[in-house]
Amino acid sequence: MSNYETILKLLKDKASVKQDVFTHTKDVFCHLKETTKEFVKKLSKKYHKTDPRVCLKVEEINDQEFRLAIGGDILVFHMHTNVFQYPKSHYYWQGSYFKDDPTRSYGGIINIYNFLTDSLKMSRENDLGLLIARIFVNRDNHFSVEGKGKLNSLYLAIQNQLFNKKMQKYLIENLIIFSMEFELYIPEYKQVQTISVKQALDFKNKIQIKTSKRLGFEFSGQAKQ
Repeated sequence: MSNYETILKLLKDKASVKQDVFTHTKDVFCHLKETTKEFVKKLSKKYHKTDPRVCLKVEEINDQEFRLAIGGDILVFHMHTNVFQYPKSHYYWQGSYFKDDPTRSYGGIINIYNFLTDSLKMSRENDLGLLIARIFVNRDNHFSVEGKGKLNSLYLAIQNQLFNKKMQKYLIENLIIFSMEFELYIPEYKQVQTISVKQALDFKNKIQIKTSKRLGFEFSGQAKQ
């Protein structure tokens, strides 16, 4: 095969595939955003009769990001603009789905982060957000979800899964439950017993001491070496 023919093959197997993947990922992101809006609208209408103080809303930031505010938590949904490939060490490569067509291993990623509402509202730049799940969408418009706890076992059979509205709603429900079940813990005294003069002077604008939920995170799927 000449270099020219090699380039043509690479364009077909990689460049065109990645364009397909990005289109599917963008569509999935848009549908997920609309499903989230519908779910939160229904939830807000029902719960605000009980307690109107609790914040329940969806905010569109740009084409790659929207935020779901629910009580003291904000879930940030961010669609990466690049396309990635599952590493050969991942267990998906052990099955026929990737082996029969390696281009299926390319996918777009939607990351979902959990922040405290006040961290973003008050621009507390030192506060930490936590990646709680990520959605992988491939050229077949199939998807999988990796995450923490139950989020890691919801949607693993990528060869069979299309991200329909029912699946989106179920994922949103579990993301909300997962984020709200983890509490903000009081940091150890020795971690906050001293602050700088600059931090003290800056309290009126932003809090310089890091605030976050103590939550470990580890994706599964990597084969043990």
